[in-house]
Amino acid sequence: LLDIPEAGYSASGSPPQGEVCIRGPSVTKEYYKRDDLNHDETIFTKDGWLRTGDVGQWNPDGTMSLMDRIKNLVELASGDYIALERLESIYRSCSLVANICVYASTDANKPIAIIIPHEQNLRTMLPTSVDPSQGLSSLCREKKIQELVLKECNVTGKNNGFQPMETLQAVVLTPDEWTPESGLVNAAQKIQRKKISNLFAEEIEASYLEASLLGSSRSLIFPSSVSFPLTLTITSKVTPNAYFGVGSAGVNSKGEKCRRLAIAKDKLVTQPQEGLETTTDLVDYAARTHGTKDAFGWRDIVDIHHREKDVKKMVGGKEVTEKKQWQFFELSDYKYISFLEIQTRVSELARGLVHYGITSDNVFNIASWPLMSHACASVSTTIATAYDTLGEAGLTRSLNEPECVGIFTNADLLPTVSRVLKNTPSVRFVVYDGEAKASVLTDISAVRESITIIHMDELRATGREKDVETLAGRRPTGDTRLCIMYTSGSTGAPKGVVLTHSNIVAAVGGVQTLLGKHLNPDDSFLAYLPLAHIHEYVVELTLFFLGMTTGFGRVKTLTDASVRKCKGDLAAFRPSVMVGVPAMWETIREGILSKIREGSVVAQSMFRSAYAAKQANVPGLAQLADSAVLSKVKAATGGRLKLALSGGVALSHETQEFLSVALVTMLPGVCDITVQKPHT
Repeated sequence: LLDIPEAGYSASGSPPQGEVCIRGPSVTKEYYKRDDLNHDETIFTKDGWLRTGDVGQWNPDGTMSLMDRIKNLVELASGDYIALERLESIYRSCSLVANICVYASTDANKPIAIIIPHEQNLRTMLPTSVDPSQGLSSLCREKKIQELVLKECNVTGKNNGFQPMETLQAVVLTPDEWTPESGLVNAAQKIQRKKISNLFAEEIEASYLEASLLGSSRSLIFPSSVSFPLTLTITSKVTPNAYFGVGSAGVNSKGEKCRRLAIAKDKLVTQPQEGLETTTDLVDYAARTHGTKDAFGWRDIVDIHHREKDVKKMVGGKEVTEKKQWQFFELSDYKYISFLEIQTRVSELARGLVHYGITSDNVFNIASWPLMSHACASVSTTIATAYDTLGEAGLTRSLNEPECVGIFTNADLLPTVSRVLKNTPSVRFVVYDGEAKASVLTDISAVRESITIIHMDELRATGREKDVETLAGRRPTGDTRLCIMYTSGSTGAPKGVVLTHSNIVAAVGGVQTLLGKHLNPDDSFLAYLPLAHIHEYVVELTLFFLGMTTGFGRVKTLTDASVRKCKGDLAAFRPSVMVGVPAMWETIREGILSKIREGSVVAQSMFRSAYAAKQANVPGLAQLADSAVLSKVKAATGGRLKLALSGGVALSHETQEFLSVALVTMLPGVCDITVQKPHT
């Protein structure tokens, strides 16, 4: 930890707090073509430490609490600092909050929040003086509703030990969902703070002005018995000796700033198994070890059902009703390919790439994973990542900066590719999967003669005809550059983080060391986050190494309510392991609570009793509660979940505890692109 004196954090304090710095085999050494950042000692120190920008705290049991990001620390007019992400993670657990962005002016003494209300819960708490027939847009403008949401949020803050300056001074309510398409959240559902605060700039200013005129009577008074500051302790109920809990962190002396896991105190983990140095080694190992076992599963789209719905929104200061089209997918059952089949397909694609002249000096942009990424990696061709939510400008940058010779994507995204190709002169190959419209392929061919368009099946067929000797001399080493993984660009232009094979393999080794004891080949993992997200990428590679089956899903088809004439991905695949972001886990928690509230008084009482018995771990009763009552709650996620990871920003302690008791053991963690490793 490094001191952050301006915010009052000290690495030698009690408890030790400061900026988290990391050094090890999984940590990147550079940003792509950014010498200004690579020689910046506020990012890379002279002795090789990467300054993560996270604010952390060492706990007595050896765990680290991640409190926030330095960029989200705001100094108020009083001179006090508040951590915006931490506040959001707590306020998001309020039953009236569907999503939230906390904003604080340096001229104010308290923050305010832009909130999307949870409509269903809000309507159960409407004051009698408020007309219940109103749409959500009208309710958001009601003063009594704003006061209700503000009160409930601040009660949640009080229950979590917030200091007075961390309570909300006012709220701005909006009925409109924040989606990746709107640019207000990224592909991993992380809010884009700057864009949201700019969009609501006028409302923020008006709310601060109104609150200042009303004075401080709307704030809560806290009892003197509450101790501050309160941080979210990252803990787990999975506590084998020397892996988690007391004694798991190796510390050389009292107050030492540098710590590592006790089991790795003599040598950091660099591989999940001796001799595996590259991701290509991982693919070959999995094929040898797990053979014909199902490796990847997916669902085809059978049909798309359309439904028209009336939506009320504000236009020109007036509420109007508009017709909105909703899409619901009808999906097939899961189809699978084995570990051996994956190795074969990767080899065919790799030979196809070599046939078309793709060299180890080239960079291939991958907007759709994972077979193509493994194919490129196996012939030492660097891949660069791109999120479809970056838009045309972001895609253009991620193609031009590394001078990509090709791009692989899904047929649905080819229109976007077609529009950016005229501004990306280095691109010569467009590889796609799925069914493309002939007109789109014609448009791409018309951009310039040098562009070759290849379907993934055609590339495989070409490679199948080439001898395996075609790949001689192209196999990567640990030092080979594997990937240029671009950040989301939430605070500026996306930055390319350079990752080698050894970086990623070390990350896989770290996850396997921590969680391998609790996983086996009979387990299954549902993947639905963007595959170019580092958290998802590392976890999937780890589970691939362990021989687990990975099923691919979609955010929009996870639950039964979001599909038609079929089960949602959760119920159809029945995973035992999941990775999610806090917004998803908050949604699941609220869905469980909503179902309970809709039940009879007897059913609600049974749930409360079962929850209390399991929370207290009462011998006999805890197991009975789990099997007799809570099993119905678990059925919503397929009934087999035994472990869940939460990544991105911090998960509220309240949600972590609730889901760990009612659903599954929750391991909050953070995975930074520059570090590669989920930290729990």
